[in-house]
Amino acid sequence: MSLAPENADTLDTLARAASDRIGRTISTSAVLRSVVHLVARGMLPEPAIIEAIEAELETGRRWGTVKQSLPKRAPRARATSA
Repeated sequence: MSLAPENADTLDTLARAASDRIGRTISTSAVLRSVVHLVARGMLPEPAIIEAIEAELETGRRWGTVKQSLPKRAPRARATSA
């Protein structure tokens, strides 16, 4: 995953702060997983995350690509046992 330097610094700072408070090494991956858990629990509203993504896109950062519609596939035939 790529992060802008200022975002990487913020993530590192948060991991260090958590390490200092908890008393054990906390990885940046653990910090990101915690953010995902907060969203899943409704403690960090999904609309706020989406707004942050939109704000990043408006700065000119390239996150992903424009989603293109793909043709729908025909449903798979079920295998029958003989």
